[in-house]
Amino acid sequence: MLNVFKEIFNVELFHDYYSSGYADDLKYAPTENCRQLMKNLGMFLRKNNKGFSVSYISDSDGNAIKPFSEKIVFSFIVENLNPYFANKSKIPIPTEKNTIYYFSNLSHKGSYQTKLTRYSKVGAKDNVVLKRQSFPHKVQSVNPSVTVEIKNLHKELIKSESVIFRKDEASYPYPVDLSKHKPGLYELFVDGVSDLKFYSSNEAFKAKPFGIIEIIREGLSEKSYRIKIKKPMTYWRYFVVAKYRKEVTKDDLKLCIPKSIIEKYFRGNPKNFTYVDDKFEIEPKKQNTNSEGYNVTPIIVTQRLPLQEETITGIDLKIKTNGTNYEINDLPNPSVKNISRNEVRGKPRGSKFYSDIYIYI
Repeated sequence: MLNVFKEIFNVELFHDYYSSGYADDLKYAPTENCRQLMKNLGMFLRKNNKGFSVSYISDSDGNAIKPFSEKIVFSFIVENLNPYFANKSKIPIPTEKNTIYYFSNLSHKGSYQTKLTRYSKVGAKDNVVLKRQSFPHKVQSVNPSVTVEIKNLHKELIKSESVIFRKDEASYPYPVDLSKHKPGLYELFVDGVSDLKFYSSNEAFKAKPFGIIEIIREGLSEKSYRIKIKKPMTYWRYFVVAKYRKEVTKDDLKLCIPKSIIEKYFRGNPKNFTYVDDKFEIEPKKQNTNSEGYNVTPIIVTQRLPLQEETITGIDLKIKTNGTNYEINDLPNPSVKNISRNEVRGKPRGSKFYSDIYIYI
């Protein structure tokens, strides 16, 4: 009897930075437990240009060789292969050490869904702390004793314990030990209040991946799941370096933005902008001198533009020198390697991001 392969589910990672619409800088692999599970069920993972799929072996009539009906969790490690992937992505900056993105078809309300993120696209709510399967957690309370509970991703209670504080102490290094439990998402409660949501896995903690995908299934019906990441919007900042035309100053320069870009990306009524030959002109406000003695003029596009793989064309630089006017057409787009944050007292702070481009004239 001829065996055939049938797909049980696929995961697509949409990302509008890329011209294809899909992220191609990520690697997917089943965790050790999932690898053994898939082997026992006759399943295999196949990467494709949109993400990956999982298939199973069936007979010629389409029946699974190894069917299942109980609740099963498929877990996959998502590894980032590009050090600048975060720069390509509109994702929150983690505020804690050892955090990952957790993607699951189980919603926070307990229902199953086809999107694997909390909201329509990846955001802060998808970020969780990554922990080993045994670690100390500081429990604090004004009460002399508390009840510590740990629940799994299905909100099932797996551990409950009373903690008594020592005299004159308001914290206790509670030893979380999940070494006898499967790796996965857990939540720790203190007197019924959530105190820590974390993903517990020695394997993942060692690998420090970009994220974990968990798909919970109770049968073999074919499903498609999705993750969406948006491209970032930054303030494009051109630095014009007068290396060869040392006489050029800020008063000789104008950055020209096409009307089509203004209408597509700028806030406000496009009619309120003044155009010259269908282009909005930005005049620089200041000028600096670098260590080599060259005039350096920063010109900032007044509103944010997207970082994307497809080039935005039509941005020009007008230069006046020695009574002659000329233009540099189709200035380069910024590289994802050159992104900086707004600085306050010499330290990067806030949510204002710049993409820097250097033009030598």
